[in-house]
This record gives sequence, C-alpha cells and structure tokens, in this order.
Amino acid sequence: MQREVDAGQHTAAVKKHVDEAYALGITGVPTYILNDKFAIVGAQPYEVFEQVMAQLMAEAEEAEP
Repeated sequence: MQREVDAGQHTAAVKKHVDEAYALGITGVPTYILNDKFAIVGAQPYEVFEQVMAQLMAEAEEAEP
C-alpha cells in the first residue's frame, strides 16, 4: 500500500474527492451533512447534533399533511 501512495497511484482520486468537498463548502473534518441541508463542521458537542435533529424533526412535522 505504501508503495502505491509513494508512486502517486491514488493522487488523482484523492484530489477529486478534495475538490468535491470544497465544492460542497466542506472546510474541515469531520463534517456531517444532515438531510442535505445542514453541515456540522469539526468536533462539536452532542448538543449541536441534538439541536439540528430537533430542527429537522420539526420541519418534517410541519411538512406533513
């Protein structure tokens, strides 16, 4: 595996993924994309996830007929 990395065998694939991440606005890791709407970037406390999930649930309930 290290020989493949040293030979640059995966460079194009890694660059493609990095470019895709930048295009999505991802600037840090970890990044969690929730419901294609919210991005949680970096190490965040559990409460941040709770808040986003509560908002997503509220929006889902509002959208129900």
